[in-house]
Amino acid sequence: MYYSPGIKYHCPQCRSSSIGFIYDEKFKEWLETMRLINTKKIKLSDSYKDYKAHPNSMKWMCYKCRDCGIVQKNE
Repeated sequence: MYYSPGIKYHCPQCRSSSIGFIYDEKFKEWLETMRLINTKKIKLSDSYKDYKAHPNSMKWMCYKCRDCGIVQKNE
């Protein structure tokens, strides 16, 4: 499933705003993550280290450069 909130997020690699959020229907925290996305309280990470630490997080993908990663809470 894809989610595009109409809010400008920028790819960490190419700075494009062509970002889509990808979630699995089995992902239990999707509603809370959607709220964080809509209130701009997330950051996009394309680090393998972050992915390995949080493999079940919601994913994102840049449609321009095809970079991808995970969505993290912005603390």
